Amino acid sequence: MEVEEEEEHIPLHTVEIRKRNKVTSSSSSSSSSSCPSYYTVGHQSNQDESYHLRCLLNRHNPFSPPQSFFTDHDELAMSMEKKIGETRVLVVGAGGLGCEVLKCLCLSGFKKLTVIDMDFIQVTNLHRQFLFRAHHVGRSKALVAAEVLNAQFAHLHVQVTGVPCRLEEKDASFYRQFQLVVSGLDSIEARRWLNAQLHSLVERDDETNGGEIDLKTCIPLLDGGTEGFRGQARIIFPFVTSCFECSLDSFPPQVSYPLCTIAETPRLPEHCIEYAMLISWDQEKRGETFDSDNAVHVRWAYESAKKRAEHFGISGVTHRLTLGVVKRIIPAVASTNAIIAGMLVEEAVKISTYCICSTHDLRVAQRSSEKEKVEAISRKIEERGGGQEEEEKEKGTGEGEQEEKEKEKEEEQEDEDMAGSGIQDYVMYMGQDGVYTHTFEYAKKPECVICSGTVVTKKIDPDETTLEDLLELLAEDPSLKLTSPSISSASGVLFLQRPPQLRRQFEQNLSRSLRDLSQDGLLSEREELLVTDPALPSAVRLRLIFGEKTSGEALKTPTV
Repeated sequence: MEVEEEEEHIPLHTVEIRKRNKVTSSSSSSSSSSCPSYYTVGHQSNQDESYHLRCLLNRHNPFSPPQSFFTDHDELAMSMEKKIGETRVLVVGAGGLGCEVLKCLCLSGFKKLTVIDMDFIQVTNLHRQFLFRAHHVGRSKALVAAEVLNAQFAHLHVQVTGVPCRLEEKDASFYRQFQLVVSGLDSIEARRWLNAQLHSLVERDDETNGGEIDLKTCIPLLDGGTEGFRGQARIIFPFVTSCFECSLDSFPPQVSYPLCTIAETPRLPEHCIEYAMLISWDQEKRGETFDSDNAVHVRWAYESAKKRAEHFGISGVTHRLTLGVVKRIIPAVASTNAIIAGMLVEEAVKISTYCICSTHDLRVAQRSSEKEKVEAISRKIEERGGGQEEEEKEKGTGEGEQEEKEKEKEEEQEDEDMAGSGIQDYVMYMGQDGVYTHTFEYAKKPECVICSGTVVTKKIDPDETTLEDLLELLAEDPSLKLTSPSISSASGVLFLQRPPQLRRQFEQNLSRSLRDLSQDGLLSEREELLVTDPALPSAVRLRLIFGEKTSGEALKTPTV
């Protein structure tokens, strides 16, 4: 008769893995001394909320700060844990990705969080934005997210503040108070604005743009984005790595449908929805602007599109599809959001514990200083030249010269290795047919108007080009991607798009040629003009060169 062995009691705070092997009595007796019945992995108190974070920070790795500053490794881990808790983090966007980021930040030791989002909770958000419930519908995402996180993670002593407004409504002093910014935005325009804002906060050693940047004023931006089973995460150190503006060319153009197809021969349910939103609405609701955030407007568009689809024998018009078309919603998958959020928060922990900033970033920033580079090369040439002359005088042979050449080659190779050791600041994730990730360094765009310090230069015919032509040329420039540019010179404002009162005041300049404006002293050739646009928080610098009429392509020249 078999007797079941009584299981010994295992405390809840001890994690144990039992190893049960079905072996003969002889083999088990012979190996009993060398193979224990179970392995104790570790001890965790239910009251210790920082246990897992401390395990990570206690782990030896080549990226840890120098150990000589601490008496033991536990002291180092506690110091890094405190640093994470004191880091002020701004999370931009409380949507599907933003909710995941906020949760992971709270569970990773970050305690001082601020979330900013202008949107309100809708029923369609509930299936993937897990911080919200049905009774939250209609309330601000930022305020509800802060409320839920403060209640759910009260035992972690987190302090989450919600800011329900647009990014543009906050001035520079608001963004300057944070040490880290994590973006979960789905709008390219908003991401461009945030990227430019953080670059505008960076200070330099002198007033000229060529001065060396002050790394203490650089606020790292962790930017993430998802679309279906694809996603990306990247690190942006202002003026050190490539910025968001550098990668605009990698985004596909926004889907649009020809108006003739929409009006005459619709073939897709999307065509019917676009017709209802762009044409039917203006015909029946004259004077009223269509609001994609208004549930009544969206419902009207759905019903109108459904009638048109039935007339042309098109199926597939649903309320969900209508909402996706009018709001340009990008399909979201919860698992992709979780993966990208984990990548972003992992980088946030590394940055907050000096895993990156103290090594690579300083090295790259020093490389970017051309003045320092020239001075260092000059000193090397002087030292090598002096040593070579002394050695030739002493030995009277070419041995010293040969050694100097070999040493110079070694140093040049070291410089090349250093130049090629850029930070891998971009990771892409593909999960459609499997799991694939690729990490690489996203190169800086030499003519980037945000991070390269360049002036946009255009050669134009001042007699044939009016101010209106110039503004249209700027708006059509694919490298600038401006939406509604205004322009001013040292003499004053040339044209403002808004408010309407000021626009009417300067409208008379639109029809005037640049030659005419120049003769009146409103602008001059090669003068640095300032172009502002709602898409960017800072001005774009423009220099005009008068000459024969060209195709209007922009040239970029370094700032002098």
